[in-house]
Amino acid sequence: MANNMFYKLIAAIAACFILASCNTTNPPKSNADAVPQPQSQAQAVVLTYIGNPTTRIFHASNCAYLPETGHRTEFTNRVDAVTAGYRPCKFCNP
Repeated sequence: MANNMFYKLIAAIAACFILASCNTTNPPKSNADAVPQPQSQAQAVVLTYIGNPTTRIFHASNCAYLPETGHRTEFTNRVDAVTAGYRPCKFCNP
């Protein structure tokens, strides 16, 4: 009789482990199913080029050596700044 209860206990424990490992409601996600999420516009970094008309040097918009606010010429890209006769800053090297 005790031997029969022992086998029932083992069978019940095994059934619990099997049921716990068979999760059919949420199958594991694979990397193939992952879809990359686009970046929000708040995370996009807009880099403009700011030139100093006196020195004819242009800087990245995050450079530590930006000219005073009244002495700035903005460029949308590097080619426009070079075409206008400006050279890149040696510190930020835009």
